[in-house]
Amino acid sequence: MLIKANSEEIQDFFSDASYLRGGYAARVAFPETVDEVKAILAQATREKTPVTISGAGTGTVAGRVPFGGIVLATDKLNRIKSIVR
Repeated sequence: MLIKANSEEIQDFFSDASYLRGGYAARVAFPETVDEVKAILAQATREKTPVTISGAGTGTVAGRVPFGGIVLATDKLNRIKSIVR
């Protein structure tokens, strides 16, 4: 799994089509499997770290704009066919 923490590399994840500015996060994780998503969320829960889910960035209500914590980018989640609870 790719994790980026360089502020220049992850700056695009701090806004969406709403044009709300001022978002920030410590890092962006790019999971590729369900197990990687589970691991990210489990660690964030243990550490009480906020997680912001990032889709394509086309939303107009600032749902993907993080204010702390980490960003879970869905860019590489293109092979999951179903999720069983």
